[in-house]
Amino acid sequence: MKYLTSVLLFALSCNIMVAQGFQNEIIYDTEFHSGVKRCLEDNDQNIIIAGYTKDTAYHYIGFMMKVGPGFDTVLRIVENDTADILFSDMLITPENNYFVIGGIGHDTGFNRNLDKVAIFIFDEGLNIITEKMYQMPEEYNYPQLFLWQAENGNVYAAGKRGNGYSELILLKFDQNGNLLLSSYPNLINSSIHCISEKPNNPSSFYAYGHGMPYYSMARMEIDANLNYTVLPLEADGDYGSFNRDATAKWLNDSVFLFSSLVSTDTVLPYAYTDNILIKFSEGLEPSDEYLTVGMAQTVDYGFSYNIDWKTPEKMFVATYDAYPSSGQYRYFVALFNENLDVLGAKTISGGEDIDYSLHQICATSDGGIICSGTTRTSSSEEYDWDPFVHKITAEEIVQVSEKTTNPFDSDYFVYPNPGQGTLNILTARKEAIVQFYGQNGECVFTEIFDNTLKNTINTSKLPDGIYILRFVDEKGYSESIKWIKEQ
Repeated sequence: MKYLTSVLLFALSCNIMVAQGFQNEIIYDTEFHSGVKRCLEDNDQNIIIAGYTKDTAYHYIGFMMKVGPGFDTVLRIVENDTADILFSDMLITPENNYFVIGGIGHDTGFNRNLDKVAIFIFDEGLNIITEKMYQMPEEYNYPQLFLWQAENGNVYAAGKRGNGYSELILLKFDQNGNLLLSSYPNLINSSIHCISEKPNNPSSFYAYGHGMPYYSMARMEIDANLNYTVLPLEADGDYGSFNRDATAKWLNDSVFLFSSLVSTDTVLPYAYTDNILIKFSEGLEPSDEYLTVGMAQTVDYGFSYNIDWKTPEKMFVATYDAYPSSGQYRYFVALFNENLDVLGAKTISGGEDIDYSLHQICATSDGGIICSGTTRTSSSEEYDWDPFVHKITAEEIVQVSEKTTNPFDSDYFVYPNPGQGTLNILTARKEAIVQFYGQNGECVFTEIFDNTLKNTINTSKLPDGIYILRFVDEKGYSESIKWIKEQ
């Protein structure tokens, strides 16, 4: 099967445009629903994006985007008249090629019959130099896979088939995309969220996910022959149990940082309360120290938590409102160090008329971060989410919002809004206080924060109505946000 491909070269022109209000941002105007599956920095400090778009008939189209240091952009479209192409993950090879895996098949609405695994290898010009396709077993359609490359060049894929929790898939390829080995572990109702290397072991890797067969989070160790062992990944903190959207990355050869949504509800285990960042030893011993970031599902449910860094002095975590009660999608980025000290945080939005859905982040060699996902305006069709790439420096995250280049940056993430008896505020500003002003202009309530990233305020005694929250930090910088109290 041959795929219709085209390369489009842009210097911020054609259907690549600069975002309104932001510097260092690119938007790919697709006019259809889109998504970003992976964002990486290549060996020459270019940003490489692998994603998909689709039309109103849910016909999938793959795309690759290469953004240079000066934000000059190359876009590659991969499509077929009779098949759907859905990219799943990407890695950068030592030769600076881009190894992409995905699913291919005929997709009819939500009945995704992507029954083949496809490998595309792109060169630095986004030309396809290799394309392979492999038929999956009959019941293993719609593969969702993550990639890892061993020192000998072999590439491993681990993931699942179908939506939700389903059967697992393990695949082994050579560096040219030829399938060497496959395995389908008999672990139903399982899901893999991410994979990572195993330190000091050039041929084995770890996969982190749900089920496998433990109800909560687990880690699977996979060797070169796709043999595996599974151990539960647990901690005894008062924050609840790890539940989904896990991310793991090694700080050094013996300690990795783990991120996951957590739940404290034993009746409704998917009522997530927070996202937790916590250190684990390779032997899965948890640290007593952890960092709380996040939103409850019942209000502003944040997911797609991402962590990344180039150096442990500048580490990033980011998320967004998946179901914002305020009606506006925005995303949140925090900068911290290996001691889990928060150095700065920002809420990023484009104003009241622009939504942002964050999918991936990538730390850059110059100490900044690339945020990528999709965006739309209030005048867009409901399904018209366009991919974006936004560069943010560490300094912009640390400095007060009134000094950043984006006029809609905020140092305070207020949720839920509207809210009821409990109000949560994420901020990295030190010695901050918040004053609640009613509609008559009088201050009716004051709270002093305790210098933690997440602050929770009991607002049950406040009357319903509209309030202006005025924040002031230790240096006298102030910011005001409207908040609505409901029954």
